[in-house]
Amino acid sequence: MNFDFPTADTLPMAEAGATLALLDARGLPLVARASGKQVTLTLLGTDSRAYRAKQREIMRRRIAQQAQGKAAADDAGSEEAVELIVACTAGWAEVYDTGGQAIPFSPEAAQQLYKRFPVILDQADVFISNRGNFLPASSAT
Repeated sequence: MNFDFPTADTLPMAEAGATLALLDARGLPLVARASGKQVTLTLLGTDSRAYRAKQREIMRRRIAQQAQGKAAADDAGSEEAVELIVACTAGWAEVYDTGGQAIPFSPEAAQQLYKRFPVILDQADVFISNRGNFLPASSAT
């Protein structure tokens, strides 16, 4: 069936990814000193296969730990949040080290970024969770 719900169809863009322009802790554009350009992340949405697969993995791990009588670690929730956001991070632009060298995107580098800068983790989390970010731009009518 071909349902006509264009403002509910987030799946294509959730899979393709959308761009988040990062802000600093003051709410101003986060600009890379090396390039003078705003730092961006390419993120997949909560409707993406990557998000859902990571969510299932985390749930299976929790169930297995409970079945073994293991208590969750105190920071398990925050570690799982980082895992979900890393799974939905498809790339970035304008990310440099302190020496001005570009840092290539990798899941490991993204994990370090999110753990080091909670303000970036929070922005990515909010962006991914807002399905409106994964709809095509509406045309003027």
